[in-house]
Amino acid sequence: MNILLVDDDRFIIEALREKIRWDRLKIDNVYAANSLTQAQAIIKEYPIHLMISDIEMPQGSGLELLSWVRNENYDIKTIFLTNYADFNYAQKAIELQSFEYYLKPINFEKLEFIIQKALDKITEQRPAAPLETSFQAENNFWFEYLRKPRIHRLEELQA
Repeated sequence: MNILLVDDDRFIIEALREKIRWDRLKIDNVYAANSLTQAQAIIKEYPIHLMISDIEMPQGSGLELLSWVRNENYDIKTIFLTNYADFNYAQKAIELQSFEYYLKPINFEKLEFIIQKALDKITEQRPAAPLETSFQAENNFWFEYLRKPRIHRLEELQA
């Protein structure tokens, strides 16, 4: 899975890169952007599954970014990581279906737990792999076949 960190404060980006145990969370790639336009470029180029974004940034807000993500039909879970306990921001984040609205200062253990919950939700919502689907279909066939009364099965074998 791929994650995108969006914050205009490079120290926050570096702290997240260093303090979160990405390998333990089974994250393949951690991308970083310090503006809305950089984030959009990364999202267009790479499959992003989870985004952790600040709200207030000089060249566009995290809320604008999530609105763009929704309008472009990208399926990206979003965690807002912000200093702003403003009700209007939180309300807009809920309207845009953000996964979490987390206030700084960062407790990295708690944030890691929130990230894991988001990743679990992503995994749960992914469609089954084609092989799993095929196996399930075959299982269903044999289950139904074996549930039939024995006489019907004998008739089918003689046909």
